[in-house]
Amino acid sequence: MTGGEYNHTDGTLVGQQVLEAISECVFDTAIIGTYGIDPVHGLVEAEKYYQHLKRLLCQRSRRRIFIADHSKFGASGTYVSVPLSEIGTIVTDLAPPKEFASAFKEFGTRVIYPINAEAEPNGQ
Repeated sequence: MTGGEYNHTDGTLVGQQVLEAISECVFDTAIIGTYGIDPVHGLVEAEKYYQHLKRLLCQRSRRRIFIADHSKFGASGTYVSVPLSEIGTIVTDLAPPKEFASAFKEFGTRVIYPINAEAEPNGQ
């Protein structure tokens, strides 16, 4: 447990205590969520605190796996937390939109999703 203030809205611990606790650790694997994924800039956040938190987790982890459901692809955020060149692996519930394919290929990003999840949400 990192300590910090409890954010009732998100169900997360936040604040300087969290950042200090993470900065004192080294993780084998970090599984990291994101606010959004931009096809040019990479993983984005809506708040500066979460940008800093995600960057710190990446710095302190030997291996990083990013998770995002299909609604995160194309969601815009103000702060870039992880550029496309540093993503590595994304696990999601559906195949990403086609506009992400060339960027992921260029940077060698591995995208994992269920084999039967090729269709758009709601079977469309």
